[in-house]
Amino acid sequence: MSKEIEIKLSITKEQLSLLDSWLAKNAEFKGESHHTEYYLNNPSSSFYFQRNGYKDADNYLRVRTTEKGDSVCLKMWQPDPNNPGHHSHCEEYETDVSDGENMLSLLQNIGYTEKIIIDKVRKKFQHNEYEIVVDEVKNLGIFVEVELKEEVEDVIAAHKKLKAFLKQIGINKFYEQQRGYVSMLLNPDQDFGIYKEI
Repeated sequence: MSKEIEIKLSITKEQLSLLDSWLAKNAEFKGESHHTEYYLNNPSSSFYFQRNGYKDADNYLRVRTTEKGDSVCLKMWQPDPNNPGHHSHCEEYETDVSDGENMLSLLQNIGYTEKIIIDKVRKKFQHNEYEIVVDEVKNLGIFVEVELKEEVEDVIAAHKKLKAFLKQIGINKFYEQQRGYVSMLLNPDQDFGIYKEI
């Protein structure tokens, strides 16, 4: 299991241009890949429920296929004790599989059903302990994720470090997304972005 501590944000075209320029000078480009992700559900014990008028889940089971390799992952979002109704981080159980399509068929044959399919192109960069990805997601748009790739005990301190890193890049105003792409697609009329200034 690993902790995924990240900030997902939507930014303006001007900020994306600023980020592209900063990444070109300061980060190592780790490649571009096309992801097809199948988020599954167990109808007999569904991950999904209604919360505050929209469809949501705290746990997700995903099969990802890419041209560089496939994987299966269970994502378990952890509640934020300081911000009820929000998550502080995600605990992930992920492993590579040799054939994602076959894994998908296996899970479907034991009762799981496809709930949401995410189609995205991801550009990945590395700067010291930070992983920065730019996702172009079909039917949603462009998003940036900044993840702290180090062992973390204090989640609150880790979030402060991530925000300080964004400020270092020059991004100090943005909409922080409180839910992932699955929730966005399940709830097209819901805005999960919260305006932040740092």
